[in-house]
Amino acid sequence: MIDDIPPLRDVISKYGLDAKKSLGQNFLLDFNIIQKIALTSGPLDGITVIEIGPGPGGLTRALLAGGAKRVIAIERDERCLPALAEIGDCYPDMLEVVHGDALEIDCAQYCDGPTRIIANLPYNVATPLLTGWLTGENWPPFYSAMSLMFQKEVAERIVAKPGDKAYGRLAVLAGWRTDAQIAFNLDPQNFTPAPKVMSSVVTFTPKSSPLPARVKSLETITKAAFGQRRKMLRQSLKSLGGATLLERAGIAGTRRAEELDIEEFVNLANEWDAMAKSKSGPRFLSNIYGGKKPSDTKELYRDWANSYDQEVEGENDYAQPRRCAEALSTVLDDRAGHILDIGCGTGLSGLALREAGFAAIDGCDFSNEMLEVASAKSVYQRLFFADLNQPPIDASNEQYDGATAVGVFAFDHISPDALDEILRILKPGAPLVIGLNEKFYDKGTLEEKFNQLELAGIVRILSREIGDHLPVAGIKGWTITLRKSA
Repeated sequence: MIDDIPPLRDVISKYGLDAKKSLGQNFLLDFNIIQKIALTSGPLDGITVIEIGPGPGGLTRALLAGGAKRVIAIERDERCLPALAEIGDCYPDMLEVVHGDALEIDCAQYCDGPTRIIANLPYNVATPLLTGWLTGENWPPFYSAMSLMFQKEVAERIVAKPGDKAYGRLAVLAGWRTDAQIAFNLDPQNFTPAPKVMSSVVTFTPKSSPLPARVKSLETITKAAFGQRRKMLRQSLKSLGGATLLERAGIAGTRRAEELDIEEFVNLANEWDAMAKSKSGPRFLSNIYGGKKPSDTKELYRDWANSYDQEVEGENDYAQPRRCAEALSTVLDDRAGHILDIGCGTGLSGLALREAGFAAIDGCDFSNEMLEVASAKSVYQRLFFADLNQPPIDASNEQYDGATAVGVFAFDHISPDALDEILRILKPGAPLVIGLNEKFYDKGTLEEKFNQLELAGIVRILSREIGDHLPVAGIKGWTITLRKSA
């Protein structure tokens, strides 16, 4: 016993806290291990700790008993709130419980002096949470250290070195800005319920002066390079400048992603930015939002295919693919579900879906040139030509468990009635996430179609959120989530 609260098993029984697989929950009950995690990054005196997914509060209690000045516990599962409130009563004014999704919360707002993030992370959101903490625009970050638990396989990916089988994008991002080490491993039997894999606690110490690079550019380069890790860099980076980019960075095009060290990836990111600033070649983004005939739009995308990623992602931080993928992940728990990326373009939206944990992804687009670039990213199980203005598309009735349509609906391009064809290929109850420019949404024709479908009982509108679309260009966009009626 470390305080006057009943043992964790009794707390779990009292509040009916069976671990939920959908929330990635596995409860750790051994206080000796819990205390070891709490102190992995050193003494807690005077430290504010941010904890994600406290569950019944075992680690929360160890942090408070270990001397933390204050603990901010962010918990999505409302069933756990009464158990956490009981801990708060035992430690007055030292525990703040935040009910919400950690993926949607800016943890920096809770920084109060020296701050650490210490958590037994829910396995289904561990990687996106870590990526967010590693890629903040402000560096050094708000935290002085992190001690985080992951599946052992993920932990090995975090600390991997060039040439290791596990070396990939996560290792580059972690090694670029922090010193990351596996502190210790834990057997499955230490958890309730026991997971099928071992777990590891990883410590992160932020570097005060990492190699200079723009975060978004490094993310783009590593996504492209490791998205096709078996291919030579001259092929995997083809859509980002290929041979020209590699020559500028002094890297042989015959090398592969797993051979490059962090400094070489940083050089690639910086040279990619330099190429973008030179604005060599034709520019297309300024021409896309005017009213155009579908034939004109097809011609524009045909000519844009090879420089699309650089202009949209590299120069303007295209945010809508990530927003749509995250929106889909909140309404579709089954990451093995069959997803269609409608209007996949060069595959940026497919990469975002894979980053969100989806594995079975098909893509379709009305530009064969864009499909060729998307194919090189090795994200999709199937890619096919599809013109929503000329249905039917090449997909069966009720074939897909979910779909996204990022940037598909635009001025005089795709008719809102194309929603009927999209809904045809979705299973009953399947979600659809649509991302589009705010100006087109404000036109009202798509909103009118949404309302017609909802009034007819064909769909239910789950959410409408406005946020970044192309932030560097100052363009906002809507993310609308629908669910086809069962």
